[in-house]
Amino acid sequence: MHHPPELQGVPRAPGRGRPAGTWTFDVREGDATTGSYVNHFLGVRPSDDGDLLSELKTSGRYLPPAVLPIAEDPGGSLICIDGREQAEGPVVFWDSEFSGFGPEEVELFPIAPSFEAFLEGLTEREPQPEPEERPSGWRRLFGRS
Repeated sequence: MHHPPELQGVPRAPGRGRPAGTWTFDVREGDATTGSYVNHFLGVRPSDDGDLLSELKTSGRYLPPAVLPIAEDPGGSLICIDGREQAEGPVVFWDSEFSGFGPEEVELFPIAPSFEAFLEGLTEREPQPEPEERPSGWRRLFGRS
């Protein structure tokens, strides 16, 4: 399997839909901007990480018609392409915690005007350093290492 041309700039773990590294994006919710990151992209083949068909069976009833999930963040929210009004729809965020209970009540938050713009807007977060190992329990209480 090969990377589609649009995904060439996003390194991925071998054989999986998870990007190598942590790729973040911004979500505009009203006047506020929050961020999240891509946990994994949804592929067409069945996968333990999730795939397009499984996701549509699980979440499709909550999404409006023509809104296609393409990726998931760590909290189970979806990154989708919104094809309701144009052939190449914008990329939107469906927040699993704040969405209604049916497609007529769903609220989608903009991420990017196109899939290409979404990919170009992903930024790799620097890995966080491992915390220093500190003595614990009784050793810390009595100042011993």
